[in-house]
This record gives sequence, C-alpha cells and structure tokens, in this order.
Amino acid sequence: MTHKKLLPYFTSRLFLLIFFLISTNSCSDDWSDIELTTSCYNEFETSGIITDQKATVASDNSNPIFLLIEEESEYYFVWPCNLPLQFQQEGLEVIFSAELKALPTSEPIDTLEDGTIQYNTWDYLGIPACLTSLQIKN
Repeated sequence: MTHKKLLPYFTSRLFLLIFFLISTNSCSDDWSDIELTTSCYNEFETSGIITDQKATVASDNSNPIFLLIEEESEYYFVWPCNLPLQFQQEGLEVIFSAELKALPTSEPIDTLEDGTIQYNTWDYLGIPACLTSLQIKN
C-alpha cells in the first residue's frame, strides 16, 4: 500500500477519534459544584449523614423548600436549612451531601402566667439537614 492510499484511512480514523473525545468530554461535566457559605442547626445533634444523593428541589404551598429524593417508588423529604436562595428553584436537579439533624419533636417557646409551658411543634414531614456539599445540573 502506498502512502496515498493510507492517508484517507488514517484521516478518517483520526477524525473519529477526535469526535469521540470531544463528545465524551462535553457530556461528562453536567454538574457544577456550588460553594456553601453557611452552616445551620449546629445546636442539634447529627443523627446521620447523606453522601452524594441525587434529588430534586421542590416546595408546596404550606412548607418551605425541600429536597425530594425518589428511591424505588418511595419518596423522602430533606429540609436543607442552608440551600442558597438562588438555587431554591422548583424542579432543579441536585446532588448533595448533608448532615441529618435530630430536631426535637417540640421545644418550649414560652411559659404562661399559670406555669403552663407552650411548645413550638415541628410539623414538617421530612428530615432537617445541613448541606455539606451541593452540585447542580447544568
């Protein structure tokens, strides 16, 4: 074979290799790391840790923003206290790590004149959490 016959063969192979490398690199970086500047719920004990969990940002009319985790047709709710405001967008896909917090089911907020203690109840369904890392889908 002469070099004139080999040139188209190598050119087409080189083109395919370059195309493959470009296409795989462009798809591999679909997530952006977000810097978290605050922590919260520090006064409560950490009851567990979630690492690299996919979720969707959601809300409803009566509750604040939460992260919805779907696993095998089961839904779990995580209430992040430090999700930056600009990422509190309904339907935003995220990957997060967090410390799960053990909040009391109720805490005293006031003592009445008769000595009765009033309690503030936590009525959210879900787990309060302090995000330790966050990625958003581009």
